[in-house]
Amino acid sequence: MEIRNLQPTGPERSRADRGADAIDLTRSNRERIAESTHVFEERQLEALRRPASERPGSPEEARRQAESAEDRVELSTAARALAEESDSEEVIRRRERIDALRAELEAGVIDTPERLERAASRLLGGG
Repeated sequence: MEIRNLQPTGPERSRADRGADAIDLTRSNRERIAESTHVFEERQLEALRRPASERPGSPEEARRQAESAEDRVELSTAARALAEESDSEEVIRRRERIDALRAELEAGVIDTPERLERAASRLLGGG
């Protein structure tokens, strides 16, 4: 893409004829692309010079990385707060239910013949 400093006053001139009248806005991008391509090609050649077992993507390389890698999970502060809040509510509910069942069991309310009959009936499909 080029921007001309002068207003066109006749037939359009070729790029070579324009010379200093035009500003090449894409030159820096083209130069960087060429440089990146050169670096990339050099890295590929360097990788090909290595033994197959040491090349990136080889099964041996993948196995080495898997053996040396440590899995990690990082939770945000908001996620930790939410987890603590929900865990604490759930823990409290479970403890209350366990305490209530324990009290009923000690009082003999749970282990009654009526409850056993109802449980057996439900198990056998009698509703």
